[in-house]
Amino acid sequence: MCENVAPMEIKRKYLALDIGGVSTKAGLVTSEGEVLGYYAVDSHRGGTREQVLRDIASALEPFRGEDLAGVGVGFPAYGDFKNGVLLTLNTPFPSLHRFPLGFLLENEIGAPTRITTNANLFALGVMRFGEGQTYKDFVAVSLGSGTGVGVVQNGRLVEGMLGPHPVIVEFYNEWSGTESHDGLCFPALYGADGETLYRKVEDGDEIALRAFERIGRSLGPTLNWLHAGLMMDTFILGGGVSNSYDYFYPVLESELGSNDVKVLKTGLENAPLLGAVPLLED
Repeated sequence: MCENVAPMEIKRKYLALDIGGVSTKAGLVTSEGEVLGYYAVDSHRGGTREQVLRDIASALEPFRGEDLAGVGVGFPAYGDFKNGVLLTLNTPFPSLHRFPLGFLLENEIGAPTRITTNANLFALGVMRFGEGQTYKDFVAVSLGSGTGVGVVQNGRLVEGMLGPHPVIVEFYNEWSGTESHDGLCFPALYGADGETLYRKVEDGDEIALRAFERIGRSLGPTLNWLHAGLMMDTFILGGGVSNSYDYFYPVLESELGSNDVKVLKTGLENAPLLGAVPLLED
């Protein structure tokens, strides 16, 4: 006698692309939050359009031919993201200004494509698979070659017309070029990325340690401004620089003063790649 057996649920697979000023990273992720594989190449910061598009193509190459339910992209710029168009002046990739990256990827890969800022992509990953399961209202701060900010309220990402929450657009306009915003641009300020400095401080390098103390002093005013502007008190840090949380947090804590805020580092690996799932499903 044959028993009725429920069919196995097929996990949807998504292609995630996180384009940053230091590296361009692609990954194959499932709807259940598994990272099946990823690949990264160095980014041509300030490069020509051809160079930047070649970096993207190289990062995606290992995943050509996969059966995909969609493509989720994080990009470090404003954009008309509903139409997949980038607005990249005053960013690491000015050559892609007004470039229809969404249209290009949909046609080349043959799957629905959505783009947002890479800070929003990080926030989405934390929201669905990380600390956002506990904290329904939080500010996600991605620390890499610059400072990226995404906002989650009531368990939903808040986006504005240009991608970030409107208060975050105000933040970028007011703080861009200041120590508190650009103090996290490691390659420009310290001649090394955050990962390299982290390894140096682990080896006892005092100069690297002072660099992280400077980061704590720079990040404090940033979080205080965001705390006041958004009326939110939970901050979740990610990005390569956040690996050095233990080295910069003591100085950061003193800079926060009497503000009653919670600052934690995400324990979720590959959060931006996993953010492609809710970006495409929600």
